[in-house]
Amino acid sequence: MYNVIKLYLHRTSNVNIYDPAEMEPLDFANLVYSTEFNKHLFVAVENTETDTFIALDYSRMILEQAIPHNAVTWTDFAASLTDALIDGYTTNIPGYLPGKLQPAHRALWWDVMSTLRTFDISYADAETTKSNIFGIRWTLRDIKISLQDTDTVKPDLTKCLPIVNGFACRPQYNSLDKSLYGLDGAHLLWQTNEHFTAEIGLIDFSEVASEVKICSISTEDQANSFKLETKFDQISLIKSWRLINKDIDLSQYVPIVVLCGVMLLPDSLTIPNANTIICSPQLHPIHNALAYKGFLKAKSDTSAEITYTSSSLVDYFTEQLQPGIKSPDCFVILLKTSRLMVTKVPLDIWKNEITINLYTDEGLLLHNATHTFKSYHTDVLEDRKELTVQNLEIILKTDENFDQKQMAMVDPDCAHEKFLNLRSGNCSMLYLYN
Repeated sequence: MYNVIKLYLHRTSNVNIYDPAEMEPLDFANLVYSTEFNKHLFVAVENTETDTFIALDYSRMILEQAIPHNAVTWTDFAASLTDALIDGYTTNIPGYLPGKLQPAHRALWWDVMSTLRTFDISYADAETTKSNIFGIRWTLRDIKISLQDTDTVKPDLTKCLPIVNGFACRPQYNSLDKSLYGLDGAHLLWQTNEHFTAEIGLIDFSEVASEVKICSISTEDQANSFKLETKFDQISLIKSWRLINKDIDLSQYVPIVVLCGVMLLPDSLTIPNANTIICSPQLHPIHNALAYKGFLKAKSDTSAEITYTSSSLVDYFTEQLQPGIKSPDCFVILLKTSRLMVTKVPLDIWKNEITINLYTDEGLLLHNATHTFKSYHTDVLEDRKELTVQNLEIILKTDENFDQKQMAMVDPDCAHEKFLNLRSGNCSMLYLYN
């Protein structure tokens, strides 16, 4: 009568989803006994007679019933379920419909480059609104995204975050020309490698937030800004950062911190009080992102255009976080919502191939090695979905030193044992939802 479909582990700011084949009932129950607090377990079951899906409060069943402790397999567990148990333990899974991998309300991905009859794209300057002037194109470093006058479904640009070649750009909406500018976004398109096609997307927060605000990050107090209280030097790269804004009530907003265009999501942040964010940049591949940005901005060190050098992390943050600077890729996104959950579904091993299998619904495709976002296309086949991405050439990073300039290389002649391919590694399908 009943089949177990999915298992859900709910934490304060994220949900992990498991297939029943991954662990037995006792193994799943043991997750609640670990040293980590604020966890809750749910089991999604299917009523095979009515073709409906139901969520059961597994954590409460562990405390009150013998079934979770006696069942050896999920088949045993399902066979022991009665109508009375179903009625007594039916509940809701935060953000999810029972049996689904995809959250009910989530941040959406718009592929600006390939969505037909929806977007216009220009290189521009957000302050002067000048755009598409070929003679001064190198000074027009922002990307401008506007909507075409068609009847197609469109996003609300006031609640969108521009993503250019994987990196988040500071959004600036102009109500006069009804356009969204991604600061320094066109600068990330300067790489003209023949094997590389530009990717421009939008993360649309309309379904998860009633308002989206942007604040700067600075080493000093200033308006509309979070002050970095942690003394900034080489040592601070391996410490947690404390960001304070006394004019913001974080009980009304969920923050996302952006550093070097890399998004530090709510599940990696600590909010000790209504004015403070604690984040740990050292836990994120910002040094890899900085090297990759040097490549995208075509900052070649040689006439052969082989080595692309960016700043050291200390020099980069010293420049970006100084007072009075509106950094294009270091800022805080404030989403007006009571909660924002994070779920990452691992995909097949990423080997820089054209296709990988996709066993989950569409979300935000996150490259784990650089925490950048990728555009993709999906095809539905009889036995699976297939995800198509760009087949990109290898970009190598020289080493993992945080204190040196971050460098990316193409086709190096030397055999360096510490080379890291910035475009290889696994990907996850990311969901942001409430």
